[in-house]
Amino acid sequence: MKTNFTLHGKLSGLLVVLVLISAAVSNAQTTHVVQVTSNVFTPSELTINVGDVVEWRNTDGSHNVNGTTSTYPDNPESFGNSVGTGWTFSHTFTTAGTNNYQCDPHAGQGMRGTIVVQPANNTGKHMLTVQFSGMNPHVGQMLYLSVVEKDSGKEVARTTETINAEFQVQVSGLETDHSYFVNFFADHNGNGTYDAPPTDHAYQMELNNVTGDATLNFAHNTNFTDIMWQNKLTVQFSGMNPHEGQSLHLWVIDKSDGTELYKTEVTVEADFEIVAYGIETGQSYTIDFYADHNSSGSYDAPPTDHAWRLELNEVLGDTILNFSHNTNFTDIFNVTSVREQQLSSFILYPNPASDRVTLEFQEFITNVEVRMIDISGKTRSVRQTNRSNRTELDISDLPQGLYFVHVQDGDELQIRKLIKR
Repeated sequence: MKTNFTLHGKLSGLLVVLVLISAAVSNAQTTHVVQVTSNVFTPSELTINVGDVVEWRNTDGSHNVNGTTSTYPDNPESFGNSVGTGWTFSHTFTTAGTNNYQCDPHAGQGMRGTIVVQPANNTGKHMLTVQFSGMNPHVGQMLYLSVVEKDSGKEVARTTETINAEFQVQVSGLETDHSYFVNFFADHNGNGTYDAPPTDHAYQMELNNVTGDATLNFAHNTNFTDIMWQNKLTVQFSGMNPHEGQSLHLWVIDKSDGTELYKTEVTVEADFEIVAYGIETGQSYTIDFYADHNSSGSYDAPPTDHAWRLELNEVLGDTILNFSHNTNFTDIFNVTSVREQQLSSFILYPNPASDRVTLEFQEFITNVEVRMIDISGKTRSVRQTNRSNRTELDISDLPQGLYFVHVQDGDELQIRKLIKR
């Protein structure tokens, strides 16, 4: 077990970088960065492998990291630092298990986090190693990397690392005979969010027909690709036993204009998560959801159905929200809300997608027109639906990019964003 605590400064910063370079080269470690700001750890939950490093960076306020076994007796190992400002603290996790931690001055305000440490490559899936070289123009910047399955558009891994001239990134999740896009970018302008090249330097590599653990080699170049990186929202549900087997409906709504960013329906398990993409840095959102407690197939105000609202304000990047079942219900359709009722709502999946995308409506619809429109406003395809609650679009011939799916029913219109990989 190794713990490092440093104050910001040229000498101490250099020592931290040298320690991390040495660790990454000798032990193939992955470094995960947690931003420490006003009363929040971002992300507040991480899943890592044994031997990985977590680095906390305090950039706003007086905080600490307390994951000591005296505070959390069930933690497999102890880690923490003292309360202060402007610090960087790192810890190498050597034991599998779940580690909880908090900021002592702000624990009562919910400033807590969790590190889940899994045995190296114990998932039954294959490991991807990306070897980076010649990255001198980006030393000290942040690298964001995502692995996306080509056929389904499903993201199987995502990580953030600090860039060195020569370093490697390892993620697990590859499956035999599957093919993947490996998307990554260096935050070249240091603003903490993705900007299309050449502002940020972004790339895409391919990995086809996986047979086992795989390695990709990347040498720095200026052959950029606009990977249209999206921030990831994960809502983690726990203690949902009273609703197991019921339907849960969830919306992510942009507070500024009421845009419905994402909607889904899932079957409730005791503990599960919902992932959505596209939350924008600096924006604020409401996350509304309800469990169909009486199984009527439609929303009924609490306590008949159980409904809740979460707030997500001023997004910093990838975000994890934790929700534990409670009875503090909110009538999400009868309070001041930015969401407006629209025509028969539909789910769009997968998104991002590579070849085909499915539109699944909540009810049967007839003669609804579906248009695919690119960012220039040009209509790329038109489809008229028959009496059905599901329709599938072939997008294999469309170039990669951002599209808008228009669903027109008379005078009513619903629009969804779609990323074509």
